[in-house]
Amino acid sequence: MKKIYSLLLFILLLSNTSIIAQQNGCFIKKFTITSTYYNYTYTYTWQDAYNNTWASTDGSYGSNEFNSSYQPVKIVNTSSGSGLTTTIDYTYNSYGKIKTTVTSNYIGTTTVTYTWTNAKNNTWTSTDGSYGSNTYDSNGYLTYYSSTSGSYTSTATYTYNSSDQLTKVVSTGYSGTITTTYTWTGNDNTWSNTNGDYGAYNYDVYGNLTDYTYNTSSYSFAGLYEYDCTAVVGIEENQINENSILVFPNPAKDKIVISNLANEETSIEIYDFNGKVVKNINEIPNNNEQEINLSELNSGIYFIKVLQNNQIKTSKLILQ
Repeated sequence: MKKIYSLLLFILLLSNTSIIAQQNGCFIKKFTITSTYYNYTYTYTWQDAYNNTWASTDGSYGSNEFNSSYQPVKIVNTSSGSGLTTTIDYTYNSYGKIKTTVTSNYIGTTTVTYTWTNAKNNTWTSTDGSYGSNTYDSNGYLTYYSSTSGSYTSTATYTYNSSDQLTKVVSTGYSGTITTTYTWTGNDNTWSNTNGDYGAYNYDVYGNLTDYTYNTSSYSFAGLYEYDCTAVVGIEENQINENSILVFPNPAKDKIVISNLANEETSIEIYDFNGKVVKNINEIPNNNEQEINLSELNSGIYFIKVLQNNQIKTSKLILQ
């Protein structure tokens, strides 16, 4: 699974921290940011699996609404200083791809429309006159981005390793070309760029970002995240071992194959984001792999639990 990378996370922190509200089947409870200039804590209250409200110690507050695929539908943010409210509404096409974003605030309303030429490529235009494009790989991950506003154009290319971890970002823009390189140790990384910035990102066993640092010559940021992962089917951290079974394809559309099974009696349970069993397969023949039809399930994040000889093997699954 690809990790959040510093460039986009940094932009997100500066623009709308509240949107970082749901991670890999866990509910975010609290986010604390410490920087050279300010310290804030965001606290999240969940009404159900798809809706939360939040408040920050700086006086700002808002809410987040997600669809059944855990994509944002509506983001509301009220600023502490001005008291002004910004609302972002998202729509998606029948394939679950982003269709429009409509941002409303004191300036007015800006609509960005995305046109997909296929599952891997889109172009977009905004009512403010800006435009650009995005390219994705076969797993749906961003590999190229461009944005033009007036006479200013920025681009970025993204490179990943065989474990789907980001290894390099090359961005061009007003400041020239900056290359950011990521070095991974397990699920954690350190990074540095040709501009002299550096930092680190750490993740838990579910793939959730737990803490990060971001340092430049003039300022620094540090973030700390707290989650409630009780929805993750009660699996303890020391039970998680995604290398113990192989699930492919992942992300998947309507069926998967689970391999690396022991040749013994097996039962498989699949849980949704809320910890509800949505598929239960018992009395599986003794073989090394099992194909499972998931066409009846909605897009979203699921968790697979395999029971063999009183041992539990687990893996996370994304359905598109």
